[in-house]
Amino acid sequence: MKRFQTIVIFILITVAVYVAGARFFRSVSGSSISDFLSPKDNFTSVVYTVEEGDTWGTVSKNLRLSSEVGSALLAASEEAHSLADLRAGNPLELRFDKKTNELLELRYDINDSDLLIIRKNKIDDNTSEFVASNEKIKYNITLAARRGVIDNSLFETAVAAGVPEGIILDMAWIFSWDIDFNTAIRTGDSFRVIYEERTRDGKSVGPGRVLAAQFVNDGKEFSAFYYVDPDGDGQYRGADGSELKRQFLRAPLDYRRISSGYTTKRYVKVLRYFGSHRAIDYAAAIGTPVSATADGTVTFVGWKNQHGKHIEIKHGNGYATGYSHLSAYAKGLRVGKKVKQNEIIGFVGSTGLSTGAHLHYEMRKNGTLINPLRLDLPPGKPLKDEYRSDFEAKKAKLLTLLKSIK
Repeated sequence: MKRFQTIVIFILITVAVYVAGARFFRSVSGSSISDFLSPKDNFTSVVYTVEEGDTWGTVSKNLRLSSEVGSALLAASEEAHSLADLRAGNPLELRFDKKTNELLELRYDINDSDLLIIRKNKIDDNTSEFVASNEKIKYNITLAARRGVIDNSLFETAVAAGVPEGIILDMAWIFSWDIDFNTAIRTGDSFRVIYEERTRDGKSVGPGRVLAAQFVNDGKEFSAFYYVDPDGDGQYRGADGSELKRQFLRAPLDYRRISSGYTTKRYVKVLRYFGSHRAIDYAAAIGTPVSATADGTVTFVGWKNQHGKHIEIKHGNGYATGYSHLSAYAKGLRVGKKVKQNEIIGFVGSTGLSTGAHLHYEMRKNGTLINPLRLDLPPGKPLKDEYRSDFEAKKAKLLTLLKSIK
């Protein structure tokens, strides 16, 4: 009996140590890294998930790397993707020789598609060096197909149909230049979507890309097909082959309603007078993310009189946009920073001369204020004639799959 109890206690201790190692031994002191290695075929491995505020210095310290090895890895990484640029939530793996416990390889997920690999290459019997490369993450891909008829909201209907949240957001973004999903959705609207389901090392890692989608809004059908042309340029295109993406998003956020439109005569309650309001006010809860409506360069971040916390971005073709009354700015936002369309730049607030939570959004063309809601959003780049037959053939296959969804 006593022997049985001893065995049970040993097993429990072993499990506890393993769990502590899985949490990256933050609560363990005085242990060597070999205590937490998980065995593979010819190496042992430690996986670490980057946390908010981590730097390469703190990560290498938590992983019990010597300063010499940490510095060597950092220097080598500059050739592919610097370890000084780590993103919270992304996994980093170290692989060690099973016999000698020598570091053989570092693997870090830069993003959803790119992988940094730093391998130890042996030059001769006494010399070795770390060499970095940037490779594509290899997923096993299967296709998923879903459909739904909206009886409440797109989100609720799609979730009930088994569509992952990320795919719902992607689908809304794909059609966002043609459909305002905040105000234009009707009961009876419908969708069909085909997307990738991905596994990595035998484990599900969530959905990949939307490959094709159809949305019927108020009786009008919109289609989108992801097409990679022979030049390697991948874009979502409509049934006629035109690029769906426009220079500007229709709106910079998910909003409850437009609380004040573009006008030359509006009564200002705070100041009790009539004045112009050459912008659009979007009512939304404090903290709602605000996105750049187009690619551009930040030209102003800071307090601007009645605008409160304010951001200005310069875009191409003489356009500029402004975002006011924010509660906070996105981390790292600064003058001179280049931002992408749909990138989060700040959060809704009620700073400055404001009577409630909303975003004041304005647009200028060659320095003159214009109405964002009346901005003509011309079709994107047309498909090259020499790629037409290739596009039509691939579109036909996706259309067949879309129509077969039950």
